[in-house]
Amino acid sequence: MKKFFSGNKSLFVIVMSTIFLINFMVISSPEAKELFSYKIMVQEKEAGKMIYEVEEENGVLQIRSFIQLSQGERERDAQITILRDTYEPLHSQKWVKLPGGEIVIETIYEERKAHITITSPEGAKEATISLPSPTFDSEEIPYLIGKLPCEKEKVISVLVPISGMVWRGKIQKIAQSEEEETFRFTLGGEITYLRYQKEKPRLVELQAPQRGYNLVLEDYSSPEEE
Repeated sequence: MKKFFSGNKSLFVIVMSTIFLINFMVISSPEAKELFSYKIMVQEKEAGKMIYEVEEENGVLQIRSFIQLSQGERERDAQITILRDTYEPLHSQKWVKLPGGEIVIETIYEERKAHITITSPEGAKEATISLPSPTFDSEEIPYLIGKLPCEKEKVISVLVPISGMVWRGKIQKIAQSEEEETFRFTLGGEITYLRYQKEKPRLVELQAPQRGYNLVLEDYSSPEEE
């Protein structure tokens, strides 16, 4: 499959790192159905906060995200529209700020294909990617993992729009109690640990050891801590 920025490997690495560092961070609006606030922890210190909202309308879920690092202004991060029942994506946008300017990644999903447009200070690049069914968008992963049925292990297809490629992601349930479940998610050789509340699945903590940061839900006490 075609790769974007194939002639600039360093830019691709920077963008991918930025995407995983600020992935799935959202700001609230009065119409939000779900609203969660997270602390961004780097080396056991709070580096900022993130909030995400999920709004439901006409059988689809709208997820809008912003990020605010310490001493910084709140900035938009991503927006994704997914089907409520299957979580399959319809449309996603991602804004990534780099020293040389802003990159905007927009993906429009159709049956078994996705149209990707990446706009940067250097211009716009477009591609159409063939997809297996179902395929999920990398932006929805923290929201998604705890909602998919998974007894022990599950493999899913994930489109990473900035790369223009579909990756095979492995979900493994590694711990569970009456109140919580913990999963290890592997995508492209990178491992992320995600802990969810069971009753109404929501992300409680995300650990990205290879990236050096954690996300921790504010004002949440683990049942083991109570």
